[in-house]
Amino acid sequence: MCGKAFPYNRFLRHIMVHTGEKPHACKICNRAFRLKRDLKQHSFTHTGERPYPCKMCGKKFADSSARRKHYQTHTGEKPYTCEICQRAFTQISHLREHQVTHTREKGHTCDMCEKKFTTKSSLQRHVLTHINCCEICGETFTTSSKLERHKELHDSSRPYSCPYCTRRFVKKTDVNTHVLIHSEVKDIICKICNGAFKSYRYLRVHHYHYHTGMEPPYVCPVCKKGFFQEMSLQKHSVAHMPKKRVKCFECKKVFGTPEVLEDHICILDSYFDCEFCDRKYRHKSDLNKHIKKFHK
Repeated sequence: MCGKAFPYNRFLRHIMVHTGEKPHACKICNRAFRLKRDLKQHSFTHTGERPYPCKMCGKKFADSSARRKHYQTHTGEKPYTCEICQRAFTQISHLREHQVTHTREKGHTCDMCEKKFTTKSSLQRHVLTHINCCEICGETFTTSSKLERHKELHDSSRPYSCPYCTRRFVKKTDVNTHVLIHSEVKDIICKICNGAFKSYRYLRVHHYHYHTGMEPPYVCPVCKKGFFQEMSLQKHSVAHMPKKRVKCFECKKVFGTPEVLEDHICILDSYFDCEFCDRKYRHKSDLNKHIKKFHK
């Protein structure tokens, strides 16, 4: 099929790449794997077990490949280098996607509008704009959370707006609570340890946690981890659900829920786009250097 040569035992495993056979299935979520060891590592995502610690910082991981990628953050190792611009990458998949920016080949087409893109991640971000479209004004968004926030602008039942962003609220007290997100001021002081907080709600959680010895009232039924807020328990519970983890199109970082990924993409959306290719930069000065080097 591909001409590669292997010892017999490795050949049997390799041939599954061509046949698509995945004989090892997870009993919890039914996800299938070619190798038994891959199934074993996957099972840790359901149990919460993290048996692979980083020898540099002690952080633990559910699979060895995630630990290897993390270890590179300590060593700074980037073994995969682009032959054209010498830019280095930690993973070969990142290098392959980068190389397309030099050829400008647009091999990925949107099925809805036939617009073409150089990378799969660019296409995936674009497809989201077809899904997340405002029915009132037609404006499109890359995430559903952005769309829902935008819809608040059309909602006449939300007369109170945040002075710092586009969020709108039903009650003025909700605005007062929300604006604390934008403030760096922490003027609520703990009388016991002098810790500073943005609101009395954060102070109460701190007080219960550190100064009363009180047991957390919300306990995870799966792993018995305790929380002082019901919302924190609800967010944590997703980690035990038989759901596929979601990956960022741009940086390949993996998240436990689509909601967390959406918040992450919001940060990426603040990048500066190159008008000649699909490269993005956090700082405009880096974008200018890129344009000068590759497009002029």
